Amino acid sequence: LGYIGSYKFIPVSLSVLLFFTFPFWVLLINFFIDGQSIKPLKIMAFILAFFGLSICLGPNWNSLDIRGILLVLLGSFCSAGMIVGASKATKIISMSDLIFFSNTIGAMILGISLFLYDHFTLSYSFEGWLGIILICILFNIGQLSLFAATKKIGSVQTSVMLNIEPIITIYSAIILLGEKLFFSQILGVAIILIALFLANFELKKFKS
Repeated sequence: LGYIGSYKFIPVSLSVLLFFTFPFWVLLINFFIDGQSIKPLKIMAFILAFFGLSICLGPNWNSLDIRGILLVLLGSFCSAGMIVGASKATKIISMSDLIFFSNTIGAMILGISLFLYDHFTLSYSFEGWLGIILICILFNIGQLSLFAATKKIGSVQTSVMLNIEPIITIYSAIILLGEKLFFSQILGVAIILIALFLANFELKKFKS
């Protein structure tokens, strides 16, 4: 709700950039809950990844609205909480149960909110319903993979690796929508990949 809702008040590129501050929130949450130390190389990886994203997205900072900024930061913080929570929850319950209960409860809360604000409707075309079904399937596959990753490599490492999502989005737009790739995007992608390498190097060094 926070992430998508922010689109109404600020540019999408700025919303995406601010949303991807969630790795920083993951670090802080782990620090306060488990006392997990924040390593300098990990911080450098986060800063590099965020810088790379800003180059890729080229957000417009002229259209600032505090409501949009607060909404997207709320979404970012909640996403960080979900990643940290999933890494702990998967140790005591199965991933399939976690996905079922989290999505069911989330759908109920969202459904009630839409109904109260008179935005709920089922009047969609056949193509619209196909799109909704496809999105639901892909979302559940992605969420299952996300929870599996947090269980395997931890919430901090998972949050860093999620910086690859905008890269996939950019190249999908090039392939599917025929959009052009600019030099700034190539540079941003290179910086993000370097950041992911640093984060992965940190993990291997820690395990050795």
